[in-house]
Amino acid sequence: MARVVLASTLAAASAALSPIHVRDGHFVDQSGRVRLFHGINSVIKQFPWYDEGMRDPARHKQIAEWGFTAVRLGAMWSGLEPEEGVFNETYVSVLQEIVAGLAEHGVHTYLDMHQDVLTGAAGYWGIPAWLAAKLRPADHPYPWPMADTGGFTTWACGYFTQEISNQFGQLYTEHRREFAAVWRGVAKRFAGNPSILGFELLNEPWGGDIYSDASLLLPGNAGYSMLQPFYEAASEAIREVDDETIIFWEPVTYAYFVNTEPNLILDSVIDMFMKSHNMLEFLPILQQVCGDMAVAALPVPWQGLAQEVMASLGEAQGHRFNSVTGEADRPSVLGPGFTAPPGGKDYLNRTAMSWHYYCWALGYGHDSDPYDPVLRTVCDDLLGTMVFNTVDARAQELGGSATMLTEFGICGGNYDEPESQGNIECNYVLGQADSHFQSWSYWDTASGGYLWDSQGDPVIQHVKVLARPHPQATAGTPVSLQFDPQTRVMHYQYTPSASPHPTVVYVPPLLFTSGYSLESSSNLEVGEGAAPHLLTFTATDTEPAHIVIRPKD
Repeated sequence: MARVVLASTLAAASAALSPIHVRDGHFVDQSGRVRLFHGINSVIKQFPWYDEGMRDPARHKQIAEWGFTAVRLGAMWSGLEPEEGVFNETYVSVLQEIVAGLAEHGVHTYLDMHQDVLTGAAGYWGIPAWLAAKLRPADHPYPWPMADTGGFTTWACGYFTQEISNQFGQLYTEHRREFAAVWRGVAKRFAGNPSILGFELLNEPWGGDIYSDASLLLPGNAGYSMLQPFYEAASEAIREVDDETIIFWEPVTYAYFVNTEPNLILDSVIDMFMKSHNMLEFLPILQQVCGDMAVAALPVPWQGLAQEVMASLGEAQGHRFNSVTGEADRPSVLGPGFTAPPGGKDYLNRTAMSWHYYCWALGYGHDSDPYDPVLRTVCDDLLGTMVFNTVDARAQELGGSATMLTEFGICGGNYDEPESQGNIECNYVLGQADSHFQSWSYWDTASGGYLWDSQGDPVIQHVKVLARPHPQATAGTPVSLQFDPQTRVMHYQYTPSASPHPTVVYVPPLLFTSGYSLESSSNLEVGEGAAPHLLTFTATDTEPAHIVIRPKD
C-alpha cells in the first residue's frame, strides 16, 4: 500500500513540473521559457546520507516561498550501493520522497554524487568502502608527504596526499565500470521524472595521481586524460536508460580561474615544465598550507630552470603567442580540458557544466567582521570577476554549454549586518550571478544549517540575504538583470518571444514587507502567478521589455 501511495505522489508531483533542457546555453522549460534557478544544497556526508528535515512538507513550502526553485540533493554512492551491485532501495525511496515533496511546491531537484577527498581516510566515504578495498595501496599511507594532519589549514590538503591522489588515478582509469554502473542504477530509478533537473556526476573531482605525473595538476591535462573519459563512461550508462535528463559535469575546481585561449607554444611550455618535474620539488610550497612534511623536498635547479623557461618564452614571444584557431586537438592546459561535454556536442542540449566559487582567503568564522579592504579587492575586484568571466568563456569554447554555480559560500550573510564581511561577499556573488544570468545553489544547508536553527525554525535574517527578486521563467531572451540589496530595487530587461506563456517574476515578501511598486513597459500585461509571491507578464509584441520593482517604504 505504501508503494502505491508513493507512486501516486510521484506521478502527481511530476505532472506539476516541466522537464528542463538546454538551449543556447540557457536552461529552458517545455514552453521554451528561459529558466533561472536559485537554490540550496542539502548534502549529508554520513549515514543515513540525507537530512531528515528535508522530508518535512513545511520545509518544502518554505523553500518555495523563499524563491528557491532547485535543490542540489546529495545522492551518496555509499548510501546508494553499500555492497557492490546491491542498491539500497530504502535510501532511494527516501530520495524519491524528497524529490516528490519539493516538486509539489514547484521545486526541481538535481542529484549530486558528492565526495570530498574520496575515502574514509580523510573523513567520510565519498566512494563506498567496498570500492576503496579494491584499490591498490599507495607507496605511502595517508597523510604522506605531510607528517600529520595537525598542520592542515584546510581539509583540501587531503587531496595532496599520495594515497588520495593515487586512489583518484585508479578510480578514473581502472574503475569506470563501477562508476558507470551506479549511475545507470540511479538513472533507471529516476528516468522520466521531470522533477529531476539533472544528475551531477561527481562533486569537486581531483586531477589524479600527481605523484606519478605532476602535470595532472594542470586542470586541462586532468580534464582531457582523466575526467572526460571517466565521465563519458557514466554518460553512456545513463543514456542507456535515460536519454533526456541533463547531466551536470564538473571539471577540476580551479579550471576556470585563468581566462586564456589555447596556445600551442605557451601550453607546451607549461606542460613540459610540469611533466619534467617531480611533485616532491613543490613540497616547500605545500608546507606553507599543509604543515610539516614527512620527507625532504627534492632540490630544484632554479638557475637552469630559469634559463630553460626563458628560452621557451623567447621562442613564444617570437611567435607572438599566436592563438590556436578552429578546432584544436587539445584544449588549453589551464582550462577544463574537455573537448566536448559528456555524450559529445550532440548533447549540449542535455548537459551543463557545474562549477563552484569560494574566495578561500576569507576563511571561516569572520562573517560578522568588517570586510578588510585588501581582502575585498582580492576576492571581488580580482578573483570573483575573473572567475565569472572565465566560466562564460569556457562555456563558449564548448559550443555554448549551459553552466550552473552549484556551490558558493564562505559568506554567511546576515541581513541585519549590511556592512559585514559575510553580507557584502554574499551580495557580491549574487550580484555577479544576476549580471551573468547564472543559476546557483548556496552551500550549505545540511541538517538545517544556515537557513534553519537547531530547532528547525527559519533564521530570517539569513534567508533575506538569499531571497532576491528575479525572473524564474522568461518568455523570451534575457538582456540584463540587476538587484541592489541596499535600495531593494530590481531592474530586468528582456526581449519577449511570441509565446502565449508568461514571464514569471518572484517578489520576496520578506524584503517588501510594506509592499512594492511596479513599473513595466507598455507591451507587458501584468497578472498574478500561481502563488502570492509570483507575478506574471505577458507580452503583446516582441519589442524590448523592462520590469522595475521597488519597495514602497
